[in-house]
Amino acid sequence: MFYDTSLRKLFSYTFLMAISIMKKLSIKIEKVIYGGLGLGTYEGKKVFIPETFTGDSVHYEVTKDHKNYSEGRVLQTLEQSSHRIPSPCVYSEKCGGCQWINIDYKSQLEAKASFIQEAFERLGGLEIKSPIPMTPSSQRFHYRNRILLRGTLENGKVTVGFFQKESHTQIPIKKCMIAHEAHNRLIHYLNEVTLEKTRSQKFRLEIQVQPKLYENKSPCLLITLIPIEKKHELQDLCLALENYPETLFLTYLNENKKSPFFLFEENSRLEFYGKPGIFQQINTETNKLLREQVKRLVEKTKANSILDLYCGSGNLSLELSDGIRKITGVEVNKASIEVASYNVKKNSLLLINYKSQSAQEFLQEQKGSGLTDLLILDPPRRGAKEDLIYIKKLNPKFILYVSCDPTTAARDYKTLSDSYTLESLEGFDFFPQTYHVETLLLLKKKN
Repeated sequence: MFYDTSLRKLFSYTFLMAISIMKKLSIKIEKVIYGGLGLGTYEGKKVFIPETFTGDSVHYEVTKDHKNYSEGRVLQTLEQSSHRIPSPCVYSEKCGGCQWINIDYKSQLEAKASFIQEAFERLGGLEIKSPIPMTPSSQRFHYRNRILLRGTLENGKVTVGFFQKESHTQIPIKKCMIAHEAHNRLIHYLNEVTLEKTRSQKFRLEIQVQPKLYENKSPCLLITLIPIEKKHELQDLCLALENYPETLFLTYLNENKKSPFFLFEENSRLEFYGKPGIFQQINTETNKLLREQVKRLVEKTKANSILDLYCGSGNLSLELSDGIRKITGVEVNKASIEVASYNVKKNSLLLINYKSQSAQEFLQEQKGSGLTDLLILDPPRRGAKEDLIYIKKLNPKFILYVSCDPTTAARDYKTLSDSYTLESLEGFDFFPQTYHVETLLLLKKKN
């Protein structure tokens, strides 16, 4: 007999919904997993439910049923977790940016440490007996030095904001609790400004705060205006942004490659420069702590030659330059390498060189092993899976791995674990009020 697959799926879904309503399925969340999903068990089957946290009790409905687990959606909260606190943000019910803004900070850190531990136990094959050390953020709010605003211009009025959860509907805002205060002053200005009336149109604004210039009470905002339409009419908005007192530089997206360099931050011996649109870690203070720990670990290895793969603009390796070690940075993004090379020249650094090339191409060109003592890996979220075969051939004595996704880091560690032992594993909180976490591990060559 022939069955229509779509009808069968519809019947199955309708049947599940009917059961959940009739039985009023209830569940207690046992723990939260990476990705921000609450995990509970119903009649022996694991259930994953978004927007829940350890200790919540909820009525839920099944949204997707799989062989070994189900996905659900909260219908009603029966009992709130003891980890919950009142949200300080009036937009948190709708905005998808801060999943944990109503979770106390201690519990956030404990959950993030558990993400790293579970990933390395489940995917990395480790048995971890001690809690994962977590470096907290010194700023729990207003820590982001870069944001992307969605904007609408209509009848001479500007509204800016973020997307609603799981949608492309813009939520107009007056203030963001994790954005830098300089961002919020600009948001207030845009909400108040009146422009010449033009047709309705949308745009985006990428805004970067230059922390050192902000400290000096100088204009500190690099603004990239991104039209949605080719034939836009944003000239008045552009003028209003140029006239804003804290604007340091304004550019359209298609022109930002021509932008000059600007001082981003500095420490006791180095100045770090950047350009509009070039990636910088969004939490300046926690990034400094990460750099310091990287430097301590590098000193411990006594490495004389360092290769920094996926180096970006040199965030981790610039500060390692001492005129004695040989350092090479490799990054496929040419604009980032331009910034890294500018920083080398500006700070008169020796024996450090950055080149624009994909990691895989560079590694394939290397003939033989032992060419570097220490390999720094800071790959994108997907990890370094495709390059690990070449990394093994390179055979560095140590690997320092920085990751924004503990699951891909654990997977890559597992691949390397036949040749390397884990010397240290820790987390850094770059993203308070969210489930995201940065992981740092040091691997040492066996024998």
